[in-house]
Amino acid sequence: MADDTSEKRYQKLATFGSSALGAVPEAAMIRFKRMGVVLTPDNRLERAREILKQSQAGGSLVVKADDLATAKLVAEAARDSMDMYFIARTLPRARPNDYEGKLRVMLRGDNRPDDRFSQPRDYQFELLGGAFFAMAEIDAWPAEPDVRFKFEDQDWGAPIKRVRSEEQLAKRPGGG
Repeated sequence: MADDTSEKRYQKLATFGSSALGAVPEAAMIRFKRMGVVLTPDNRLERAREILKQSQAGGSLVVKADDLATAKLVAEAARDSMDMYFIARTLPRARPNDYEGKLRVMLRGDNRPDDRFSQPRDYQFELLGGAFFAMAEIDAWPAEPDVRFKFEDQDWGAPIKRVRSEEQLAKRPGGG
C-alpha cells in the first residue's frame, strides 16, 4: 500500500501546452509583485513574456525547424520564464540585501541567447538552485558558497554554478 508521500509525488500532471506556457511569466510577475519585488519596465521576465506571446499561434514570431536562432530565442524565453516562476514561487518574504540585489540584477539583464557570460543568468541559476531546495522542503538560505542548507542536523554549503560550455562541463567532477 502506498503512503501519502508517494501518492502526492506521483500524481498525474495536467497537460502543459503553449497557452499555459504563455501564462507562466505572468504568474511569476504576479508573485514577484506580491512579494514586494519591483519589476522595472522592460525587465527580462517581461521580455520573455513578449517573446512567448509572439511565438504563439498567429503571433509575429514563427518557429521553424530550420531557423535555429528563433527556436533558441523562444526556448530561452520559456526557460527563463519557468526558472523565474520557480524563484518567485519560493521567494521568502524576508530577504537579505544581497539576495534582493541578485533578484534586481537577474531581472534587468539581457535576454540574448548567446549571452554566455551574463551575471543576470548566473544569478538566475543560483536563485533557481535555492528554489529547488525550497521546493524539496529542505531548510536552506543564501550564504557562501551560494546556498547553505541543513542536512542531518549539520549545516552544509553548495556552490551553484551555471555551466556555460562543454569545455567547462568536462572540467567538473563526473563531467567527462
